[in-house]
Amino acid sequence: MRSMLLVFAACAEKVVEADATECEGAGEPALEIGTGGIASFDVWSDGTSVEVLEGDEIRVELLTTGLDTTGPVSVVIRMDTGGASDDALSSVSLQCPSEGPGWVALLAPLPGDGDELTLTATATDEAGDSATVGPMTLTLSGG
Repeated sequence: MRSMLLVFAACAEKVVEADATECEGAGEPALEIGTGGIASFDVWSDGTSVEVLEGDEIRVELLTTGLDTTGPVSVVIRMDTGGASDDALSSVSLQCPSEGPGWVALLAPLPGDGDELTLTATATDEAGDSATVGPMTLTLSGG
């Protein structure tokens, strides 16, 4: 199990330009996790079946609004298979069409064997604004 300390700057109030887009941080920070690409994103929820890829990884896609994705975004994905847990930490650049939302696909290694995975994800922009999704319990298939 990997331990880490994350420090987030707290802001009294989120300040965004009046004409900012979702990609520039307009709106409340929100994060969804799922698959399907940016055009046909399918949000995961408890009980969703997720395919295990070769190398014991899963493809994780993140969709964000209200975070400034014009710069790097820090992503923490916490995974627990019941017998083992691990955190994956990455600084990513999200794809963000003119208005938004921001989107990125990642490969996340599973921490151990099991039929279920409990997953939580947090994305934080350079201003310290963050959004979290989960925990959710997913069913693992294939592999």
